[in-house]
Amino acid sequence: MLEELGEKTPLRDMPEPDADVSFFLQAFSILSRSRGGGMGPSPILLSEIGYYWEHVAQIGPLDEFIAIMQELDSVYLDHAREQTEQQRASKH
Repeated sequence: MLEELGEKTPLRDMPEPDADVSFFLQAFSILSRSRGGGMGPSPILLSEIGYYWEHVAQIGPLDEFIAIMQELDSVYLDHAREQTEQQRASKH
């Protein structure tokens, strides 16, 4: 529909991430699968992030890798919480 109107579509017109961004997004995707659950997603454990850096990809300083992964995780968890709240609100 958007394409028919000549408007940009999010997936088609999304810029390609550079190599550094792709690296961190792939690492986050892999680490995200290790998170626990329960009533909702849990944060990625620091031990999992450290293990990944040490055994898979020692790129840059560990503290920077941890900070980036935790920031990505924070954004993901905030989004997941918002989705849960919206679902609960729509049921009432």
